[in-house]
Amino acid sequence: MYTHRIAIITAVFVGLIAVAPSVLAPISLQSEYRGVQLLPFSDDVRYRARIHDVLDGHVFLSSPYLYEYKNGPVVMPPLNEWLYALPAYFFGLSAVIIAAKFFLPAALFFLVYLLALGMVGEKKHALGLLTAITAGLAVTLGSDLVDYNHVLGLISGTSPPNPLVWTRLVNPITGGVQLFGFLLLLWYMWQRKYRYAYVAAGVLLASMVGYFFTFGLSLAMIAALSCAALLRREYDIVRNAVYVLIISVALDAWYWYHTLLSVSGEAGRVLAMRNGMSFTHAPILNKAILAATVFVAASFAYAYVKKEWREHERGWIFLWAAVLSGWIVFNQQIVTGREIWYQHFAQYTVPLGIVLCVVALFFLLRDRAPRFLVCMLVAISVVSGAYGISTTIYKHRIPELAHLQGYAPVIEWLNENAPKDCVVLDGKRNEELVLLISAYTACNTYMTTSTFFGITPERIDHNFLLRMRLEGVMSESALTYLYAHEDDVRNTYFSDWNQLFSHGEEPWIVDHIAVLEKNYRAFAGGNLEKQIRAYRANYIVFKHPISPALRRELPSLTLATTTENFYIYTF
Repeated sequence: MYTHRIAIITAVFVGLIAVAPSVLAPISLQSEYRGVQLLPFSDDVRYRARIHDVLDGHVFLSSPYLYEYKNGPVVMPPLNEWLYALPAYFFGLSAVIIAAKFFLPAALFFLVYLLALGMVGEKKHALGLLTAITAGLAVTLGSDLVDYNHVLGLISGTSPPNPLVWTRLVNPITGGVQLFGFLLLLWYMWQRKYRYAYVAAGVLLASMVGYFFTFGLSLAMIAALSCAALLRREYDIVRNAVYVLIISVALDAWYWYHTLLSVSGEAGRVLAMRNGMSFTHAPILNKAILAATVFVAASFAYAYVKKEWREHERGWIFLWAAVLSGWIVFNQQIVTGREIWYQHFAQYTVPLGIVLCVVALFFLLRDRAPRFLVCMLVAISVVSGAYGISTTIYKHRIPELAHLQGYAPVIEWLNENAPKDCVVLDGKRNEELVLLISAYTACNTYMTTSTFFGITPERIDHNFLLRMRLEGVMSESALTYLYAHEDDVRNTYFSDWNQLFSHGEEPWIVDHIAVLEKNYRAFAGGNLEKQIRAYRANYIVFKHPISPALRRELPSLTLATTTENFYIYTF
């Protein structure tokens, strides 16, 4: 490890940058901080809810929000959430989240460093070490800088630096660590460095099955590398690649069995489509992969013309296999007819492309222009490091964090008084409260906008109509309300993600609004208390005391407690 001491110090630097906002922001609130963490990404609190549900004993995460569907079908097992939940049993979830923001980005840096260092093949040469460190810094701290719109916003001062994407809970960071660990093991297999590297690679591939995008890219990489080995008649490498697949399939047999059961039949098809699958044969052109391909191709062409490519022959082949794997994951649907929200592959193809370009730059300039190469590498490292440091600025997030502390009294009361697996209904539309209850307590929620977790169509309809009634919508104004809340209809009833992210009054939206209006006319005349208690409901939370009219409709409701900002009622 003495050879890697600079890389280890840099990894610690990366980890400190990543964790800094999560530590410093609560400290700045002082006594106002009440345990609701700074989670800046939109899905952070959802991932926290998923981890908390695992801690509550619902290990397959069929439905992290609604109680009735805990044993429903599972499309994606929560393997990466388990990685957080296991240490959280001993140290607490909040502490593990903070620790993960340090250790996982640091680990990612070190894995990228080892991969790049292995490919350039100069462990004891300063230029090789600098290349590997540059690749690690560019991936962990500077990957946002490939977005030219974001760079223009930074230059003009119209947008602050984004929080580091690798500090987001669960994914993409766990997938990034798994992916680059797997690529490193594939490199060892390609170089025949460790005899049983395929065993570790098989286990690691099996662990990725919980996140399709790392799993798919890893499969594409092993396929591309195996093709290269076949063409070169290196059958021992092909054999080891097959062993990797066999180990992975054997370890994941339970998953494939349950997944095939979950997605079989028409109900399974609907569930898969609502979780991101679409059916198409259309090709996809990804700009990041295209740019990496052009750069690697130009670098290789120059090395080929100058007859210098043989010196790093196996490195070039590995680069081309990685490039090919990127094209495969974006275009496999041409053959299979199925794709799963391909945009998410960019989480990994962008950092992979960065590594490919840095290594290709080394191959290109090492002998012909080493001083220029040093200048390029230092510039990339400095810019990446400076941007990483700028992401530690948290002052603009303090108002948001202070606002979240207002929910702490409700969370504290539920943790102290509510039974496990209780169900809380938010009396008025408050998705923030719904998510925080699931993320910080052992309770479930009555409502959720995440309707793709195996929830039945009947329950989706019931909740939507009940929400309308709790908001006081009259039957005669239902149509006006539904068109005014068209996005709510879309987010609740989409059949695939193309519908979810489209806009406008499409025919399916218009038809569904007509059905909802008709159903609401009957629903609005029913007994409200019976409608609520058609499913488990232990508590209802309001920001204000309930009105006399609502009190008459809910005669069994009693006030359990009041907090600084909320009134909690129970049946």
